Amino acid sequence: MTTYDSNDAADTTDVITVRGERDLIALIPYQLGFRPEDSAVLLTEVSDADRRYLGLTVRMDLADLDDPARCAGLTPTVATQITRQGTEGLILVLFVEEQYEDARIDPGLYHSVATLDEAMPTDVPAIAEEDVWVVGDDGWGHLVACECCPRYGHCLEELDYSPAAAGMVVTGHVVASSREDLAVTRSASDVARQQANRAAQAEAVRRSCSSPEPWRTKMAHLWDGAVKGGADPELLGRLLAALADRQLRDAVVAAAMESAEGCTASYLDADVVAGAFDVGMPPDPEVADRAMTLAQQVAAHAPTDQAGPALGLLAYLAWWSNHGARADVVARQALAEEPGHRLAALVIDAIEHAVPPSWVRLRAT
Repeated sequence: MTTYDSNDAADTTDVITVRGERDLIALIPYQLGFRPEDSAVLLTEVSDADRRYLGLTVRMDLADLDDPARCAGLTPTVATQITRQGTEGLILVLFVEEQYEDARIDPGLYHSVATLDEAMPTDVPAIAEEDVWVVGDDGWGHLVACECCPRYGHCLEELDYSPAAAGMVVTGHVVASSREDLAVTRSASDVARQQANRAAQAEAVRRSCSSPEPWRTKMAHLWDGAVKGGADPELLGRLLAALADRQLRDAVVAAAMESAEGCTASYLDADVVAGAFDVGMPPDPEVADRAMTLAQQVAAHAPTDQAGPALGLLAYLAWWSNHGARADVVARQALAEEPGHRLAALVIDAIEHAVPPSWVRLRAT
């Protein structure tokens, strides 16, 4: 399976000062949300009137760059994203599971660099030799032999303790050990899951016996209260049943998209929901994170194969927040539990076709 992840560093609210290549490479796991393995990560440099900053961060499986069939579909997608950014420079970092000294003489890595370089748009600077780096099992440095990097590479611990990495930790960013760790795992408490399941079943019965609009309004208020004040297993189960209602789920999505925390009930109108998709500003990260945290908790307490509504919600909000890797992993998890889930399918389609959230496109025009 072709794996393609992206994130737009320029659209985050935290500003981390980068003081060299060590900081750039140290930031990559935080930009992606996980520590990449066997990956090619392309960093774009963008500038405006006031500053120079990191633009798009794109990760690709190295295996895809070695397979002509998969690469043919992947590199145009990357090129489209880079062109949209108005890229002024490219930095390529290769993450490999071999020693640094061996990586520098690995012909496959040089082939990957050439493949990417050839796929770049003509109006984007070529990937310069001095801007290609490799992170191996025991060290990091330039791919091509140089005078600035030791034979066995710079110490890997330098990346973990760089000022940029420290800045990300201070601002609350965390890194998963691998891409797969971005998936939602079920709660370890059997008792809690059973409580949530019973509450979900009871709420589904109440829903079938109630008038739709009053029930949706009540559930919208329950969601808003849980976002702000937390939820026990019983409430998480009730919210799982609530998210199975498409109109209510769309209201939850729209309120989070527009950072309208506490106002979910006002989005039960289909016209109001439609307007949320024309938002030209990025979401409030705190509002979006709280909504995603609650969706994750709901999914974690759901019975086997019944977490689709919560997972689809989480995947869509992750995509809307420009967390491409998390969105992709969770969307596929949602489709595994509920084949054909609408929100999850939309997320997968958007990621595979390099379609960013509308607020990214509107800001770029």
